[in-house]
Amino acid sequence: MDILKQILDPAARADPYRFFGALRESPVALQDDGTYLVSTYREIVALLHDPRISSDRRNLDSAAPYEPDLHPSFIGLDPPEHDRLRRLAMRHFGPPHAPETVERLRPKMLALTTSLIDALAGRNRADLVEEVAYPLPVAVICALLGVPEEDEPRFHALADEVVETLGPGRRTARNASGRVRRRPWSCRATSPGWPRRAAGSRGTTCCPGS
Repeated sequence: MDILKQILDPAARADPYRFFGALRESPVALQDDGTYLVSTYREIVALLHDPRISSDRRNLDSAAPYEPDLHPSFIGLDPPEHDRLRRLAMRHFGPPHAPETVERLRPKMLALTTSLIDALAGRNRADLVEEVAYPLPVAVICALLGVPEEDEPRFHALADEVVETLGPGRRTARNASGRVRRRPWSCRATSPGWPRRAAGSRGTTCCPGS
């Protein structure tokens, strides 16, 4: 079994550190499926700044798994199209167009962080990723987009669906449980109200599939 499969194996979750040591010893490792796992900072930075490297899965060779009917998000595009779409997506959430947006959320972010940490009180064990590191940014994103609190669980589920499509490994039509995956950004069909309400005051839509 290659090193990436070992790291992603749920059985290794309690103690993944022995695999991290192996990654440091082989910062560029060829995997069983023909891909390369790059794991150290220097090599990753070099790749990110190398114009020969593409984020667009449509540039993979014909033998690589790809679903051509799915339009990639800007995360999976290369400049200049990536830069153009990123500017459109970010202009409502930060400078120069909305410099105070995130700062105004500081009290709410502090309250969210405090409540998540307080929920761990009196316990001997906790999964910080599942109980703090994941729910905190999702809750902040909900606040940024104006998602009503009662719809946050639905948003969490949709976020999980999107993250599944961005994770490592081969893309297939079904995940490990055999369940057919939803297409990314299907929130327009499953939750038609709040994406447009949240974006209405900004004159745009936060549902990229629209």
